[in-house]
Amino acid sequence: MSENDKLAVVSKARTALAKAENFDQVVSLRNSAKAARTILKDKFSPADIRKGLSSALDLRDRALEAEAIELLAEHKAGAMLNSLKTEKAGDQPKLTVAEVCRSAEVNSNVANFWQRLAKDGPMNETKLAEYVEFVQNSDVPAIIRAGVSREGFRAYCKGKGEVYVHAIKHDFAIMLLGSATEEGLDALVDVSLRGATQAQAKNLREGRKGILEKGVITRGRK
Repeated sequence: MSENDKLAVVSKARTALAKAENFDQVVSLRNSAKAARTILKDKFSPADIRKGLSSALDLRDRALEAEAIELLAEHKAGAMLNSLKTEKAGDQPKLTVAEVCRSAEVNSNVANFWQRLAKDGPMNETKLAEYVEFVQNSDVPAIIRAGVSREGFRAYCKGKGEVYVHAIKHDFAIMLLGSATEEGLDALVDVSLRGATQAQAKNLREGRKGILEKGVITRGRK
């Protein structure tokens, strides 16, 4: 595959994100990509992929591209938030992170997660395109099951050629301890479910139920 073909995976995302001038637009793009990814994944089964059905492989590849768009949008959203002032200064008030998130209807816990993602610096889009192609062409069950994930991309960039399919335990603990809201817990479970196996998904949902029932979270939804 030529370099141009590799970059085609993220070309639509790059164009759309380059035109996005504010946080609301980036969040809208991210939400659209997430919705597309979910819809596309519902249209094929693992059995269809194992059989190598061309229609299923095409839908799977489009779903992976949507995941890549989602990653890029979340990274840009975090970078935008990191560039904002946290407080209003003098006679010329500037938008705060809280105000921008409230306008875009983004939960503060999710926003904090995006901000941490962006602290690593700009995302290498060429590497991301190569990683998506790597997942598309893989015949390793764990990689196929996990799809395009942030953890997998980090591993790929480090030359490990593997995909992490476990829950994001470090970020889960930080966000839970930092916010301790049911909404924050739900946001983390949603992130962790990406790429999880059926058994892992069941454990995550049962873990959420257990945390709530044991009273670890003392505050209600915001």
